[in-house]
Amino acid sequence: MRKAFRAYRRWTDRDFTRTGKPIGPLVPVFAAAPVFWLAGLRPDTDTTLFLIASIPFVLWEIWIIRRAFHVLAIADWKAGREYERSTRYLLPSEYRDTESASLSARRRRYGLTNG
Repeated sequence: MRKAFRAYRRWTDRDFTRTGKPIGPLVPVFAAAPVFWLAGLRPDTDTTLFLIASIPFVLWEIWIIRRAFHVLAIADWKAGREYERSTRYLLPSEYRDTESASLSARRRRYGLTNG
């Protein structure tokens, strides 16, 4: 189970980071399409079928949004680290003691000090 979860998580992260048009948010739409097609064939179908089809859709979208925020947080952390390591030394001398915006926000959030 753990190995499958890791592979699934890697696929989702790779989909967000390496492609310009991620397919991840559309997967539940393709999975629910047969259910909606069958519901169109039977006019007496009640809302239970739609609710059953929407449960995986909602869970998948929660997963995708969570992973998207994770990927964005990692990208922000890497950009801040790169700024702290090299970019700030390219600035004029009066601005070299600045820190990245994400590091500054992290310090304020967690009550950290510079000392």
